[in-house]
Amino acid sequence: MQVGKLPGSGWLRQSGRIAIAAVMALSMTLIGCECKRTDFTYYNVGKKQLINGSAAQAAKDFQKSIEKEPNTRSSARAYLAVAYDRAAKKVKNIPSEAKKFADMRDKAINEVRQDPSAVQSMVIILNRQDFLSESAEGALVVLSESCVPELIKSYHKPLVRRKVQRVLVRIGPKSTAGLKEAVQSDSYNAQEKSELVRVLGHVADNQSIPFLKSLRENEAAPAGMRTEASAALYNLGEKGERNFILDNLDSKDLLARRAAAHALQFLDRKPPASKIIERLSDEDELVRESIVQAVQKHGNGRSTISALVDALQKEKNNRVVDKMVETIAGFEAAAIEPTLNALMKKQENDHWRRRQRLSRIIGDERVIWKLSENQLYDLDDFYRKETASQVQSILGDILNKIALKEQGG
Repeated sequence: MQVGKLPGSGWLRQSGRIAIAAVMALSMTLIGCECKRTDFTYYNVGKKQLINGSAAQAAKDFQKSIEKEPNTRSSARAYLAVAYDRAAKKVKNIPSEAKKFADMRDKAINEVRQDPSAVQSMVIILNRQDFLSESAEGALVVLSESCVPELIKSYHKPLVRRKVQRVLVRIGPKSTAGLKEAVQSDSYNAQEKSELVRVLGHVADNQSIPFLKSLRENEAAPAGMRTEASAALYNLGEKGERNFILDNLDSKDLLARRAAAHALQFLDRKPPASKIIERLSDEDELVRESIVQAVQKHGNGRSTISALVDALQKEKNNRVVDKMVETIAGFEAAAIEPTLNALMKKQENDHWRRRQRLSRIIGDERVIWKLSENQLYDLDDFYRKETASQVQSILGDILNKIALKEQGG
C-alpha cells in the first residue's frame, strides 16, 4: 500500500462528484419550481376560470387580484365587472341569484368608472372575439360618456369599428361631443371621419344639427364627409337632403358613393329603380351590399328583381352573394320566373357556382311552395341534365321536399 493514498479513494472521489451533481440538479429543480410559483397570479387564474365558464369563481380571483396585485389592478376591475355579468347570465332562471350578481356587476362597473385605466381595459375586452366582448359592450353602455374618448381612440382598429359604432349609438346623445371632436381632429383619416359622421346621424341628437349643417355646406370638406352629413341630417328630419343623397350615388368619390348607398335604406320613399340597377354593378363591394339592403327594404319592382338576378350571377363577394339570394327570395313568387330563366339559360364556359346560387333561391321556403306545375316539370327536366353534384344536391332536395308534401309526408 502506498503511503498517503487511501484504499478506494478513486471511488470516493467519483461518488463525491455524483453527489454534488445530484445536489445541483435538485437545487435547479427547486429553483424552477419556485419560478413557477412566482408566475402564479390571481389575475391569470381568474381569466382562465372566466374563459372556462366558471364566472363566479373567476370573480373571487379578480377580487383577490385587486387586493393583492397592484400591477394588474385596473384590468382586474374591468374583468370583475365582466365576470359578474357572466355569472348573472348563467343563473338567469334563478331570479334571486341573478339579481345578486347583477347588483355586484353594477357596483363593479361603478368602480371601473372611477379608474381611467380600468375603462381602457374594458375597451380592450370589447375588442376580444369571444363572448366576453358582449358583456364588455353592456358595461361600456352603462359607463356612458366616461368611456367615449377611449372608444373613439380604438376606432383605428378595423376589426372593432362596428362594435364601437354600436356602443356609441347605444350610449346616445352623451357620445355626441366626443364624436364631433373626433371629426374635427387630425388624428383620423377621411374614411374614419366619414364613418363617425354616420354614427352622429344614428345617435339622433338634434343638438348636432348645426354642426352637421356646417359640415354639409362646407364645399372644401371631403365629399364622403359631406354626404354622410347629409344622410345624418336626413335621419334627423331634414328630408330635403334626399336629392343630395341620390345625386352622390353617381359621385366619383368612393366614400361619397358608400355614404349615399348606405343612406338609401333609410329613405322614406323608395329610390328610383334606375339608380338601384346602375349601382348594382359598382366596383365597390360595400356600395353593392348597401344597394341590395335598400332593395330588401323598399322592394322596387320586376325590373329590379331581374337586375338583381343578373348581378347575382356575376358577384364575386360571398357576403354580397348571400344578401342577394336572401333579397331575391324575399320577392317570393315574383322571383321564380327571372330566376328559373337564368338557371336554365345555357352559357359558354358556365360555372356550377352560378347555377348553385340560383338554385338556392328556388329552394328558399318563401319560393319553393309557389312553383307552378309547369315550372316543376321544367325544374325536374333541368335536374336530370345537370352534371354538377353541388347543383344536383340542391335541386334534388327541392324536388324531394315537394314530392313528400304531395304524398302527405
